[in-house]
Amino acid sequence: MTIYRLEEWQGASGIWYCEHTSSHPEGVQKWILPARLLDMTADVFLQWLIDNYKPDHICHNEDCSFVSWGWSDQSQMRKYKNYINKIAREKNFKI
Repeated sequence: MTIYRLEEWQGASGIWYCEHTSSHPEGVQKWILPARLLDMTADVFLQWLIDNYKPDHICHNEDCSFVSWGWSDQSQMRKYKNYINKIAREKNFKI
């Protein structure tokens, strides 16, 4: 097990993303882990994300088993990434 940690990358379209990209258990939807970290339901988390960190791009499949978000500006993405990583360290949130 490892402490949950978001890592960043820029997609080919220029959008900035961050996600925990290693040591991830099978069968768990990665996008829901920040909600678990923050003790929120998925819908509350997504509203919190939109209200507080304003991602420029949000997409999902029909049943919402996959949800993705990203930012046009790296510094905006880093505000979210740094906050989530800080909370994960404070809670010793392991996956």
